Amino acid sequence: MKRIVVLLLALQSPTSGWADTAAKDIVGSWITPLAEQTAPGGGASAFVREQIVFGAGQNIVRIEAFADPGASAPLFTYESVGTYVLGARSAAVPGALELDARNDRSTVTIHADAPELWGLLNLGSCALEVGVAVEISGCVTGPPFNAADCTELDLVSVDRQALRLGARGVDRCETRPGAMDPVVYARE
Repeated sequence: MKRIVVLLLALQSPTSGWADTAAKDIVGSWITPLAEQTAPGGGASAFVREQIVFGAGQNIVRIEAFADPGASAPLFTYESVGTYVLGARSAAVPGALELDARNDRSTVTIHADAPELWGLLNLGSCALEVGVAVEISGCVTGPPFNAADCTELDLVSVDRQALRLGARGVDRCETRPGAMDPVVYARE
């Protein structure tokens, strides 16, 4: 599973008292609220939401970006599909499970002709076409969309209708987070 670090904001503070997460708890579709984000390098703002779908051993990460807060002017949709395995309880975060995820495929569909923005997102070498999903694993030149060629080491915690992943401040190809990210996904 590939998380897009530079596109996500902390939407709310971590909550206390999260229950022990079981494997069955994460199955389903989870989404963040639409939040304003600044493009890499301090470029123009976009309004972004992320959806994660956990199924039987497969996960889908979908990020949608819009030019307006009403989500009526889409800019692009990023989608990553891969496998995941849940591991042991986290020793660092009570209630969380260890999550190991692989990214098998990543695509971007642009909905507007904005070459400057695609360059800022390191998609300038990709043969993008408005309205067409393009496999980007071989053409992306850096973050935020470069598909990790590793097993991402993460954490997952669910409490009632909310899901959180591990903090985004570490290279998850090397190190599992030791804390939960403040971004909260609501069950769809």
